[in-house]
Amino acid sequence: MTPAFVSDGESVLILSPRGRDAVVMAQLVGRSGVGVTVCADGAEWLDGLRTSAATSIVTEEALLDVDAASLDA
Repeated sequence: MTPAFVSDGESVLILSPRGRDAVVMAQLVGRSGVGVTVCADGAEWLDGLRTSAATSIVTEEALLDVDAASLDA
């Protein structure tokens, strides 16, 4: 994960492992002063969801690599 101004419970997770989408989204969200964490893969994203994320932005193709059973919490 690549954190930027992350506060517990106030960060936005971004999962978009292909292309530059994650970088662009992180820059836009970060401008508002909200903590941003870019996740490299589904496992890091799921870990972030379990610990301290307020919300997340996920591209459709990124979800194809995430085990659906692990989303059931």
